[in-house]
Amino acid sequence: MNFDMKRIKKKIKSASKAVFIIAIIVAIGVFQKENTLLGLSSRMDSYSQDLFNTGVEYLPPIVAEALYPSKGQDKISVLLLTDQAVDGSFLGRWPISYSAHGRILNALSRYRPKAVVIDFLWLNYEKPGSEYLVTVLERFKQEKIPVYLTFRKPGELMSFWPELRGLVIPVLPQIAMDPTDFVARNYTIASNGLFCPAVKVYKDLYDSDFPLNDTPDMQMFWGVKENTKNSVWMDQGESQDSALGVLMKGFSAIKYSPPYTTTVLVRDLLNPTAANEDSAHADLESHLADKVVFYGAQVTGASDVIYTPRRQLRAGVYYHSMALDNLISFNGFYKSDKIKGKFKDKWGINDILLHVIILLIPGIIIYYRHYSKKKTQIHMDHQ
Repeated sequence: MNFDMKRIKKKIKSASKAVFIIAIIVAIGVFQKENTLLGLSSRMDSYSQDLFNTGVEYLPPIVAEALYPSKGQDKISVLLLTDQAVDGSFLGRWPISYSAHGRILNALSRYRPKAVVIDFLWLNYEKPGSEYLVTVLERFKQEKIPVYLTFRKPGELMSFWPELRGLVIPVLPQIAMDPTDFVARNYTIASNGLFCPAVKVYKDLYDSDFPLNDTPDMQMFWGVKENTKNSVWMDQGESQDSALGVLMKGFSAIKYSPPYTTTVLVRDLLNPTAANEDSAHADLESHLADKVVFYGAQVTGASDVIYTPRRQLRAGVYYHSMALDNLISFNGFYKSDKIKGKFKDKWGINDILLHVIILLIPGIIIYYRHYSKKKTQIHMDHQ
């Protein structure tokens, strides 16, 4: 076998040059990220978090699963109240009455969820229909199904809803948005003396040793594995940008795709539709039985909407469901800006390696784009 040593040396020299240039690009990026020159550190960290959330979608499934395990996906569901249910079942009245909430929760109780998180602020002082609602919540207690209800501050349960004492566990529905671009990247653990829903549920149901005090906020990962239970009936929307497009052009538009968390519409819970009644109830059971069900709304005029790192608009209830998914998938470990004790980078890889990979991809693209242009120019000069 004959070797063209001159050609081999030339290729080695060219490869070494490529590695050197890419290493410089990565080094500059890491330096900017780890230092606060011109305030770039926090912004680069936010951008890299968004890029990581989006980029995993384009990786092979086995790699994506290693970076973000999907074991929490089958344990959580969202029960979503939409305009269709408000108009069709509740005469278009918003907010719906407490008896209407009782009707929905009563229908849900048939499927024996593991727990229920009610992501509504019940602030109507007249409390229309509250007697029936209390009766339904008493049934959840008898069935030993914990119910979590959102309040704005400690003491609000006793001052406003004393009849619910012992029937619900108070939690805080706070959403942390980046003030520069309004993207919901982080999840608050606690505020104003109340714990946020995902954290309280995780400690109560999955890890009793999970510390609630002096615990740093969580940088959320928004799962990308396709949820076939949603995709079979939800519109896929417009095609998404390519990975290269996101890298080179950045994030420029709102995206749409079916939610990662299994979703059941209140419309379908109250009026099951299928080939027959048995199959309809079997389908609902597969979506709700033994699941932590987050009950929230996506209704015209309601302000409970978030903007995700993947540039998708979601009802606020998905913010809490994805936070619990993070905790379950990472066994209570998660990525945080403030490293304390067991809270560390758990996006599957070390924090520095994560940013090196993120910066390495555009570095390779920039180099080879420049190299291909240079090669084309040399070829043209020879002609």
